[in-house]
Amino acid sequence: MNTLGYHLIEHHAHYERRIVGTGSRLSVAVLARIDSYLEASAEQPITLSALADLASLSVFHFARRFKLTTGRSPYQYVLDWKIKRARQLLRTGELPVAAISDALGFASPGHFSAAFKRAVGQSPREFQRS
Repeated sequence: MNTLGYHLIEHHAHYERRIVGTGSRLSVAVLARIDSYLEASAEQPITLSALADLASLSVFHFARRFKLTTGRSPYQYVLDWKIKRARQLLRTGELPVAAISDALGFASPGHFSAAFKRAVGQSPREFQRS
């Protein structure tokens, strides 16, 4: 009986690969809501759950669709957004590095400096001076 089963599976079963279509991408409106949320809540910890709620999706489905849509994980997107915002604030030269770290919700100025240097290639102070 097992031989017949293996034969049927091997020669007659079809594996259908599910094609992920555009319906599984996040809409432009959802991405805009996320960006607005980041702007309004930059100093607070940003959770995956809060972002998923903005898209009305479970955390799992949101993370999968977000990566498909943007090519980055939600964590990397938020970090990139914060670094971009930090660059803008550092260019103005009006705020000290510690204040920018607080304004963007980093755990500490040291954590901010390390993340900034990894992303930009120079420390926040070096960037601000140049």
